[in-house]
Amino acid sequence: MGVVSNLGYRWRSSRDTYINLGLLAGAAFTLKDEERFISDGSLYEEYDGVTIFAMIELSFGWDFR
Repeated sequence: MGVVSNLGYRWRSSRDTYINLGLLAGAAFTLKDEERFISDGSLYEEYDGVTIFAMIELSFGWDFR
């Protein structure tokens, strides 16, 4: 299961161009123990934890009206 949030701001110019700066951040966590198996069927690893992630977004564009 995961939870994600997206925050950002868009600056618009008078010539219909924009710059967008944002942050996408969240966490993914397991609801129960996960087991991973290798090809011969033996147990490789048990994992129960939280993965935190984040990404910065920078984009440029034009508005077509």
